[in-house]
Amino acid sequence: MPKGRELKKLLQPLVKRRPDLAYAERMVFFTPLAHYLRGAIFVSGSYGQYFTVVSFIDQLFTGGWAPYYNHAYGSLEQAYKHQFEASWTEDPERASVDISDLVERHALPPVEHIETPEEYERWVRYMPPEGSTAWFMGYVLSACTRGDFDGAAEWAEKYLDKSFLWAMRFYRENLIDAPDEYLRSHDTSDMRLVYLSRLLKKDRGAIIPLLHEWEALKVQRLKLGKYWKPTPFPCEA
Repeated sequence: MPKGRELKKLLQPLVKRRPDLAYAERMVFFTPLAHYLRGAIFVSGSYGQYFTVVSFIDQLFTGGWAPYYNHAYGSLEQAYKHQFEASWTEDPERASVDISDLVERHALPPVEHIETPEEYERWVRYMPPEGSTAWFMGYVLSACTRGDFDGAAEWAEKYLDKSFLWAMRFYRENLIDAPDEYLRSHDTSDMRLVYLSRLLKKDRGAIIPLLHEWEALKVQRLKLGKYWKPTPFPCEA
């Protein structure tokens, strides 16, 4: 599989001519970062030198450890996916031009315009499965940034009622009753959603400060701090 520095070299023509783009952590993305990570991610094959490019968008305020891109496979009408065969190694200079051109013309346009909760919700509406935490988390967080805490609470309850007990089979301990501070920055989105649902019931004034905290944490975890511009959420405008 190609190393990160090889991908960076392949994408130099694109990043050089587009000052609104950056490359880091196997991703090309729009800058400055403000709430959403939008771009194309490069997924290595299980063997050899082939790899796949996938257009994706991820909320930076989830508090997670990694960009969420698997949902991009759900709708090729929305996202773009293309596999580059190992033959790129035969002529890296030519491949660099071709890959940069393909990413610019096909992988980036589907996500370039997504900068608001409403645009994000239109994107995820087509992404399966409804039973995943990430899918529910996206709607809950999006509603929170708009100040629609009633809607956020409804989405959170839908997940906790229908899917959480199923998800809990994968955990060795019953974290549903864990202390707030333990859940607040938990590694799993399941547990962070439990914590958020508690705030939706008892302290909605703490939700927006929490999302700013989660955004800063995720940016740090992704090592993208120099591209990030902290900004207010729509409900704070």
